[in-house]
Amino acid sequence: YKRQCFFYNSMGGGTISIMDFSDPGNPIYYEDVWSFAGIITAVEMDSTYIYVATNSGGITKLFILDYITDPTNPTVVSDTLTLWDKGTKLVLVDADTPQAKLVTMDNTGIFGSSWIDIYDVSDPLTPAMSISFSAGSGAKWRDFAAQGDKLYAIRTVESSELEQLRILDIPTHSVIGSTGDLGIDAHYIAPRDNYAYLSDNYNRISIIDIADPSSPSEVGGVLLMSYTPGPLNLSGSRLFVAYPRCGLGIYTADTASPDISEVGHIIGVNSLFDAVIDGDYMFATQMAQVDNRSVISIDISDMENVRLACYRKLNEGPRFIVNTDYGIVVGCVNNTLWTFNTDDPANIYSMSNELIPGAICGMATSGPYLYVPDLAGNLFIYDFPAWPDINLVTTVSIGAQLLSIAYHNDRLYGFFNDQFYSFSLADPLVPALIDSYTVSANIADFKIQGNYA
Repeated sequence: YKRQCFFYNSMGGGTISIMDFSDPGNPIYYEDVWSFAGIITAVEMDSTYIYVATNSGGITKLFILDYITDPTNPTVVSDTLTLWDKGTKLVLVDADTPQAKLVTMDNTGIFGSSWIDIYDVSDPLTPAMSISFSAGSGAKWRDFAAQGDKLYAIRTVESSELEQLRILDIPTHSVIGSTGDLGIDAHYIAPRDNYAYLSDNYNRISIIDIADPSSPSEVGGVLLMSYTPGPLNLSGSRLFVAYPRCGLGIYTADTASPDISEVGHIIGVNSLFDAVIDGDYMFATQMAQVDNRSVISIDISDMENVRLACYRKLNEGPRFIVNTDYGIVVGCVNNTLWTFNTDDPANIYSMSNELIPGAICGMATSGPYLYVPDLAGNLFIYDFPAWPDINLVTTVSIGAQLLSIAYHNDRLYGFFNDQFYSFSLADPLVPALIDSYTVSANIADFKIQGNYA
């Protein structure tokens, strides 16, 4: 459809918002057009109605909203149906037809099993329960998707680590096919024609041949970079794979054969650790999420429209970042320094790396020199005689452990726990301790502005 909806829960309850993509170049955002005092657990929509699964006081109800009359103020046309399950997923089958059905799923297993339930919504004003599929005692449904009159569902028995794909036939209310144990940890599924694609927690897409629904079987798979895949979506010949921690992968999916190949990926911003600003761009490191360790550039020329300009994966765990007269230098958790070319902020790239003798606990630059402290009270001083080459000029024992440093007015400042230190750089190769100060609590970070830290 040309409209999509999504929900958001906060302490005050849940809200529904709508995006209208009738003009893709100028989408219209209708924010918080409907609210609920409890929790919204899932949404689905057709050309006229939004179906909302809610939970309040342990009771799961289905609300059906007419949004087409006035998208800014959807009206409730039905709120009488109590869902048998927890409504953690909603999918319409045969939408906008007299055979319309709403399929719901509970993947919690809190009642000893979990259920996939099918409701008749051919008349949205009077939805009615039709049939249910139980995962079985001690088992859960992880995810499901519809194709034609069949449902393709991932079933797991966590106690025995059993993982299966089951095919459910809606007209006959029966399970018509099942794989054996797939030996994977699948969480999401997307079927298309003769194949079903499953994403698992081992950074893999598994491919199941479903041409014969009575005998589905695994026929292939592909590793996805170093990212853990999430929900899947198929459109035309493209398979879109959500990386929940960091972005979107795009793959070709030839549904006539069990082969997929990467077209590209869009990676996002979610775990900045350190950053520097140079003109209209911010250069930053991301290290908290293993899947998303990277060096990125962000266009900040328009603060109302900040955007990711470039992303470069760096598995070594980038932490600290400083700007030099030549480009940026990144310090990683595996004790390596990396130089990056930033001539084109939309196409930054690594140029060289150097393993240092100790742990990198901070970085600061002054003129041609880069200062790097370690936990043993050493200060490594580097220069760049022929960028991007990194050259260790000298190692100085400064008599103090430092966890972060900053340069300001010919002085180097740093801290360790509750101690704040000041060093003279009158001779840039011979730092000299000038003073120290004991703070009333451990220091987490600091910045220098003017005469103050």
